[in-house]
Amino acid sequence: MSEKHKILVLSDLNSATEAIVTNATNLARIINADVSLFCVKKATEVVSKESQLSAMRSINQAFIATDNSLKTIINNVAIDDDDVHIKHKVAFGNLKENISKQIAAVKPSVIVLGKSKSKTLSFLGDKLTDFILKEFNGTIMISSDDKTLEANDNLDIGYIDTIDLKNNRIKEQLFAFSKKPIKLLQTSSASDSLNNQTSNIEKVVLSQKENTIASVNSYVSNSPLQLLFLNRNKNKTLEINSKVSSIAKNLNCSLLITNKV
Repeated sequence: MSEKHKILVLSDLNSATEAIVTNATNLARIINADVSLFCVKKATEVVSKESQLSAMRSINQAFIATDNSLKTIINNVAIDDDDVHIKHKVAFGNLKENISKQIAAVKPSVIVLGKSKSKTLSFLGDKLTDFILKEFNGTIMISSDDKTLEANDNLDIGYIDTIDLKNNRIKEQLFAFSKKPIKLLQTSSASDSLNNQTSNIEKVVLSQKENTIASVNSYVSNSPLQLLFLNRNKNKTLEINSKVSSIAKNLNCSLLITNKV
């Protein structure tokens, strides 16, 4: 069996966290991965103008409460005899510095974030996505808050414009896992870049009455699609690095941004 992937989930712990951890864990079940849940908060969120002793007491109380909340979420998501191991860590302090250290420590294949519209990781908002895109060369999933990524062979997957399985074991695993036709969302009926990689494809020509992002969101909102792939470097039409936040905000499914190749 190939070496397990590692998935790092970043959260500041809010009402959407359990849904995000559920999606990350189901992804882990599909691609054979373990999950690290990292909750980081600014110290100023729990400490006001207090004495040093009082501040330490406040941080300690917040740490215990946060740690217990994460344990509850993990217990709700975990399944008996599951091969997926979920561990967690809590930190207070500089957000970007702590996230960078955790990425270096975990060395994840995938980082999972929530959507900024749900206020998940609201301490950075859209800037968090920009930061992770610059900091991390691997795969990034922006998890849907309300559509569960199912760990069964009815998983509905979509790609935009092109399906490129080269240099990406995670895409290969997801593609092989799903028994449903893969939706290929194209801006033109003439566009075709499958390169004979698979025949299990259902082509969808997007409406040209709207811009590409709007037409993608419109299609996904009216479909059972659970996961949409965007190629990180090659999809110049969508200018991924600058458009991810606007795409994810209105997308009614999880968004998976491929590793840099």
